[in-house]
Amino acid sequence: MFLNFKTKTPNSMEKHKEHHEKHEEKKEIKTEKISEAKKQQQKTVFVIISAVVLGLLALLIFKFPPKEKGILSIEEAKTKTETFINENLMMPGTKATITNIEEEYGLYKVSVDVGSGEVIESYIDKKGVLFYPQALEIDNYVNPYLSEETINIEDLEMASGSEEIIVE
Repeated sequence: MFLNFKTKTPNSMEKHKEHHEKHEEKKEIKTEKISEAKKQQQKTVFVIISAVVLGLLALLIFKFPPKEKGILSIEEAKTKTETFINENLMMPGTKATITNIEEEYGLYKVSVDVGSGEVIESYIDKKGVLFYPQALEIDNYVNPYLSEETINIEDLEMASGSEEIIVE
């Protein structure tokens, strides 16, 4: 069984070539018209996508700021503080427990029950490097050594040898 192939004559080949050239011309015209419209459309799409991505990025940065390296979580700070206090500051046989921990003034404020029912407010920095066993409010601090209640006037008179005491 033989397939019958049409043999192309030089004349038919030339017509075929002309036919393809007409198609190519039409394609070029369409490509020029479409390419300008497509370029404008691509620019618009790019600008919209860029604006959306930048907006999402800004939202993520402000909503969830990057975590600093070495910052302890509240639970990690609680464990580290309690371990430090019990191993270094408590008498053997006694144990301190952390009853509360919260963030305050850029530090972790720790409420420490030292076992006798007394709760002491202490602080630890967020990296867990510095422990502040006590905080004093500067504006409301009363020096216990200058308080009238703690000064015994009679003791001062005996120590000075004179009856006159000038308190400014």
